[in-house]
Amino acid sequence: MNEQIASIQADALERIAAAADERAVEDARVAVLGKKGTLTVAQAGIKDVPNEGKAAFGQAVNPARAAITAALDAKKAQVQELADRAALAGIDVTLPGRPSLTGALHPLT
Repeated sequence: MNEQIASIQADALERIAAAADERAVEDARVAVLGKKGTLTVAQAGIKDVPNEGKAAFGQAVNPARAAITAALDAKKAQVQELADRAALAGIDVTLPGRPSLTGALHPLT
């Protein structure tokens, strides 16, 4: 069972690393940690584990879930930073700002 958890973690980390945009990161999260995700289904299999092995199973699943969650958070931040840089690429901050029009015409005008 621990080999299965390790393979799920390795596949998830590869999938997260290969994600290029925010949609791909979210798809990877759903595929692994979603309601029918691979890690969630494996974790639901704890009922089939004998009582002596449940502690070891939990000690294998929890760090895997933590590692996957940390990788997802890091990849989301990286993708967001790249999107922010792309959005600001064409903006010249040294240009003068646009004047803001204050006030309005008088209602009797």
